[in-house]
Amino acid sequence: MEGDLFSSLFEGPTGFEVGPSEKMDQRYRVYVRFSHMDPKDPEDAFRWKDAVIVKRQGNGFVIEDFEFLGDWPFKNGDRLSAILKNLE
Repeated sequence: MEGDLFSSLFEGPTGFEVGPSEKMDQRYRVYVRFSHMDPKDPEDAFRWKDAVIVKRQGNGFVIEDFEFLGDWPFKNGDRLSAILKNLE
């Protein structure tokens, strides 16, 4: 497997900002705004949004899955769980 496993951009993010969340039964979808900046061209940052699916466990939350919302060819897939299942 090549590329970043935790975002929909192959090169991965260089920055992020946590966005809004929405309740889904016993889980939450938390949107994350990512950016990737090439140090050779810092004026030309690429930006996109993905989501992290979390669920309550004990007194906190744990990550259940990553949802890749980038809309371009060559992304690894739509969810981290599906990508990992295909690697078995």
